[in-house]
Amino acid sequence: MKKNVMYFIAVFALTALFSACSKDEFKAKDAQKALKEASNEIAGYVSEFKKSEGMSSVMNTSNLGKRTTGKQPENGGMLFKNIALNLVKPLAEKFHVETKKTTAEFDLALYAGTYSWNFATNAWVYAKGVPADKIVVTFPATETATTNNAAFTLHSISEQEITSEYNDVYLAITGISADFYVNNVKQLELNFGAKYSAKGDPTETNINLFFNPYTLAVKATLNNFDIYENFSLKKAGETLISSEATGVSSTVYDIPKSISGYFQAGSIQINVDMNLEAIYAASENSAQFTNMAGLINDNTDAVLYSYPEHIKIGTLELEQSNRDVKVFVVYANDSREDMKPYFEQIGKLIEEIIADFEANFNFDNFPEM
Repeated sequence: MKKNVMYFIAVFALTALFSACSKDEFKAKDAQKALKEASNEIAGYVSEFKKSEGMSSVMNTSNLGKRTTGKQPENGGMLFKNIALNLVKPLAEKFHVETKKTTAEFDLALYAGTYSWNFATNAWVYAKGVPADKIVVTFPATETATTNNAAFTLHSISEQEITSEYNDVYLAITGISADFYVNNVKQLELNFGAKYSAKGDPTETNINLFFNPYTLAVKATLNNFDIYENFSLKKAGETLISSEATGVSSTVYDIPKSISGYFQAGSIQINVDMNLEAIYAASENSAQFTNMAGLINDNTDAVLYSYPEHIKIGTLELEQSNRDVKVFVVYANDSREDMKPYFEQIGKLIEEIIADFEANFNFDNFPEM
């Protein structure tokens, strides 16, 4: 039963993403209009992200590994396979050995220097120790580039020694700093930080990812079941999507007692307050448990507002048929509407982005050496 509880809680949280009270409330017709406008706005963000400069740079680089139909592989194809097999793979294997099988931290200085692609020989030229404190890889950004106009730099990496409850000793990554430039313009930057307990349980995570021109920031802390999460997606300083959630540990069960927070995307905001302890207690009592969706509805306040005006659009409720769960918005006149049609196009756009990554970063596309 516990798995079912967590399953429906997860479904509710995820579908709410696609899918405090106010004195003002839209009429049903106006609420539908606000939802439609918000849906189009968010779809526009996703579409722009797909066409962004950062995304184009990554896709152009990944296309270096594709075959040229009816021709022998060109330098670009050879280049990308060389990156994968002759540079990244050995470093990754070395990193794996040093972090998983021993307690010796990955020595960045040992591999520091600049790895440059040589067009004449179709091979890498390694300038060891230049620079002495980072790994730099320079190569052509596209199939047609005639210079090494792309540069990936691994600035730093740090680790923490962990002894598991089974006395296995390994290293967990606590920090990574890296970036990617094309024609001296920053297209990607990653700064990752993490903290762990002595037994290896994550207690804090910080991620800042720049994907020209977007910036994604995630912060999460965990202490027993006291949880805090903060997420934001910005473009040129403007916040497009943000969320925040807080969970308080239960003194009765090994779960958060409650979770409260919000999810804001474009011109809509969802405020959620969920009593997980009550949901779990009722689900354990077969006399009380009848319908999980109804149980969650009874112990959850989920309200949809316009943003930033904070005018109530409606409340969100689950409807369950076997394992099929849908999210409905209930308007001021008590009419109900399925949220799926409003956000279906967003889901399709996200699927397209994922499919592009899978297609372009599939090693089956690489030419033979």
